Amino acid sequence: MRSANTVRDYAETMQLINAAEYFMLDSEADSLPEELLTLPGYSVEVEYDEAESLPDDFKSELGNYELVVMRVSLLDNASEVRKTVTMERIMRRR
Repeated sequence: MRSANTVRDYAETMQLINAAEYFMLDSEADSLPEELLTLPGYSVEVEYDEAESLPDDFKSELGNYELVVMRVSLLDNASEVRKTVTMERIMRRR
């Protein structure tokens, strides 16, 4: 049973890493293409929030770019969050 859980955990982690990489490369994407979902019954969700806790003299926007927090979540077939990765990134303003 422990081996099966380890294999599932590894597969979920790899799916989440691939999804996060996809959204890092394509900041215009709002969803992951079906062909990149390798785990049946799973889905991926991406959200962008304003960067917080920045120094007072730091501007989170410069020209057409801004610093945002990107949150990518892997959801199972019951829409429960299985794993999440959060990272700051610079992207074009939407």
